[in-house]
Amino acid sequence: MLPLGTKLVAGRAKANTTDSTVGARVSLGSNDNGGFQLAVVLEVSIPNVSLN
Repeated sequence: MLPLGTKLVAGRAKANTTDSTVGARVSLGSNDNGGFQLAVVLEVSIPNVSLN
């Protein structure tokens, strides 16, 4: 399921989002201040949409 913002932009562009996927890699680590930090990498595939 695509995030709402992606659906909105794709809908306005009349883009075909069939077979699209979204994944996330999330990691939690410590920072230099003794606290924690969160890192997220989004992996988005929209095979029916050109970057042009």
